[in-house]
Amino acid sequence: MEIFFEDFIYLMNVPFFALCVTFVFLYFLTYIATSISLWKIFAEARQEGWEALIPIYRVIVLLDVINKPRWWVFLLLWVPVANVYFYIKVMNCLALLYNKTSWFAFGLVLLPFIFFPILAFRNAKPVVLS
Repeated sequence: MEIFFEDFIYLMNVPFFALCVTFVFLYFLTYIATSISLWKIFAEARQEGWEALIPIYRVIVLLDVINKPRWWVFLLLWVPVANVYFYIKVMNCLALLYNKTSWFAFGLVLLPFIFFPILAFRNAKPVVLS
């Protein structure tokens, strides 16, 4: 029992633990920034804002906002190679909905914690409301 406790204390002091804590913190920070931005995007698209807080349901609502079929949720979440293509397609449709370029969609794919707040809070209005 004493050996396990010493190993645990050793693991708590290594830089790997700090790296893991930093990664988890950045993940939650990204999730919060994206959720707040999606809340505003959904509100502009006449959807309920709280729907941005529920992980899988937010994808369904996002598909409704960009007028894509709901069965795409299956492709986005559970089909390994197709999900990358469809995620890029969804982000492109979202960018085009707000009259942005495909480069902006590229930013939504790679840096969502930067480009989602830009999309939500820069007074851009959707071209077509669902």
